[in-house]
Amino acid sequence: MEYLGDVSKKVEDFIRKSDQFQTACNSAFDQVDVRGLGSIPISHVALATVYFFRDVSTAVDDFGIKVKEPTAEEVKKILLDNGFEEGDDVSRAEFETLYVAILKYAAVKCAVGFAQKYGVGMAVGFTAVLILKKAIRAVPVVGGIAKPILGLLPAPLLGPLLGILGVYAADRGDLADVRRKLFGDKKGQFKLG
Repeated sequence: MEYLGDVSKKVEDFIRKSDQFQTACNSAFDQVDVRGLGSIPISHVALATVYFFRDVSTAVDDFGIKVKEPTAEEVKKILLDNGFEEGDDVSRAEFETLYVAILKYAAVKCAVGFAQKYGVGMAVGFTAVLILKKAIRAVPVVGGIAKPILGLLPAPLLGPLLGILGVYAADRGDLADVRRKLFGDKKGQFKLG
């Protein structure tokens, strides 16, 4: 289990060194530090969460990842787990440490949502490819001719790939976007003369 601790530490170091994290953290803290004292009451941390996750969501939106911000109860639990109590003030450094914990928590929630969403797509794609291959093989003449070709298209590989592409295309609402992501924009690639 020490590997999990090593991974967690490396993730935390990566987050802390990220310019986007620093910018989002400082922006959220500054918006809530209305007193200008360099510390905020613990009760304002939930409000800062809204600002923080708005910035984080904007940063990862291009990847099709939806970051679901933690609820007030989840933030309260994270506060308690990190040694904060009602009535405490949080300094900028403590705020950063706290938001590393909150961001890691949100990342787990995001990964679970991402896995569920694309996992269903992969299962549907796999099932669809199996059904399609079986249906083609069932046709008397076509099945005999297509059998060697269908053997070259393994359902465990092709099905999940098609499922992922289908979910991505459904999210983006555009199959042409999938083609551009996979193969690039081919306009003007070959020029005469």
